[in-house]
Amino acid sequence: MISIWRFWILIFQNKFLFSTALIFLFLSFTLAPISAQALETLSFKEAKSYKERKAISFVKKTFQTPDIKYVLSAIDLNNDGLNEYIIKPASCSPNTFCQHHIVAFMKEQLISLLSIKAQKIIIKDIHHYGVRDLMVYSSPMNDFEKSKYQWNPFSYIYEQKDGFKTR
Repeated sequence: MISIWRFWILIFQNKFLFSTALIFLFLSFTLAPISAQALETLSFKEAKSYKERKAISFVKKTFQTPDIKYVLSAIDLNNDGLNEYIIKPASCSPNTFCQHHIVAFMKEQLISLLSIKAQKIIIKDIHHYGVRDLMVYSSPMNDFEKSKYQWNPFSYIYEQKDGFKTR
């Protein structure tokens, strides 16, 4: 039986085998299906602009939340050039569960897209109906369990995708 070292020495000594091996490696890396997707972690800050302050006021009024300080992350979820806002209490640390609200302006009025108690929300680079999907970590028992939320264009809200829960 040939040892692995002798095998590689034979490959390098034979130009035909060497070039064939290089072509095979090149093709296998370039033509192999690659499942890559971008995930965007949110960064939260205090409301500064008029629209940001209005979004927080909308959440306080609509959901009758306590009169505490809120932070938000402005992100364009549907590539229309206008930011949607993900709002949470300022006291919510990264490893605690708290209420997150996603709101957007529609015809100069604010609407709620999702309100969920979660540890973390990550924005995926996968779109459904032109709107980015969300990955929501909302299991108090398992830090790695996440749920996928997709945009429903008929009801104008995010909905959990049926049967998608992963660890």
